[in-house]
Amino acid sequence: MSRRNLTYALLLVTSVIVSACSQPMAPRRADTLCKSYQIGTGYERFGETEKAREHLERALALASEHDLNQFLFEAEEALLGLKAPKPRKQPLAVLSLDTEEVAGAIRELREKVAV
Repeated sequence: MSRRNLTYALLLVTSVIVSACSQPMAPRRADTLCKSYQIGTGYERFGETEKAREHLERALALASEHDLNQFLFEAEEALLGLKAPKPRKQPLAVLSLDTEEVAGAIRELREKVAV
């Protein structure tokens, strides 16, 4: 998805959230709700259970605070679906030097952009 399309989609979701509130909700809070939910589900997909739980609980609190039942249900369902953290597996085979170099470079890039 292009950045422009992503921005448009986020604005559209924000406007839907704002219009769904019984009390007006600041667009920034709606944006935070949407981001917290998406980040939480993303962390869950990558096995980062604790980070996922933190973001999903934030989304749950915001949805509850503003009576956004659909988001409340989705955040609750995502929280219930969280699994226990999986232990990291040790490599089974010895990697070639080239493969280790690429893996090390990828690891460094991930650490630089970590949130």
